[in-house]
Amino acid sequence: MDEKWEEKELEKREEKSPEEKDHGEKSYEEKYRRDPLGAIVWAAILIWCGLVFLANNLGFMDKIQPVFDFLPKAAESWEIDVPFITSGAIQIFLLGTAFIFSVEIAIRLTFPEYRRPVFGSVVLIGVLLSLAFDNWELFFPLLLIAFGISILFRRR
Repeated sequence: MDEKWEEKELEKREEKSPEEKDHGEKSYEEKYRRDPLGAIVWAAILIWCGLVFLANNLGFMDKIQPVFDFLPKAAESWEIDVPFITSGAIQIFLLGTAFIFSVEIAIRLTFPEYRRPVFGSVVLIGVLLSLAFDNWELFFPLLLIAFGISILFRRR
């Protein structure tokens, strides 16, 4: 009984397939094919987060903090009660994440096989930099610049 039902369902799917192709619909695999670069980027962000917080917990951040003294300091308005997270560690994490997204954008614009829209990543970089420096006056101008650049490079 189950075999007959499966055969009928298979026939129905085969009948629908040509109709779907006639209408220009893509299959599930074509719509949502895997994006290996996206997976690598998110894995790199998680690894970066772990490394920064581990370095902070082990006291390495205090030793390398003079290297980051040239950066504008984020306001200490981030009152964080978690013992192992400091505002300096969060700032370094946000800057590293913005760098990772910048590398992703460069790869997506350079290699055709990884090409995807990058405007969302550009906006995210603006948000990360604004959070890192606690300077929201940066966000709106960066958003305008990103929007203008996206208009210039938009394909028709």
